[in-house]
Amino acid sequence: MHNKEQLTEAMDFIIEAIAQSTDENSKAEIGYYLANLVIMDHQQDFSARKKKCLMVLLKKADEIKAMR
Repeated sequence: MHNKEQLTEAMDFIIEAIAQSTDENSKAEIGYYLANLVIMDHQQDFSARKKKCLMVLLKKADEIKAMR
């Protein structure tokens, strides 16, 4: 698997896990932390804009579980 594919798959997994969480507490912050670990492991440099978009996406995923 290519580095970019692996990074994308890991991000998809984190976002999906947050959306599927049954815990009442927000998981967006821990998802952001994990996503940053994956980014660093893949030696990717995310701009501040991309990191902000990532956090928005994680918060949206967190909101999905609240809708259930």
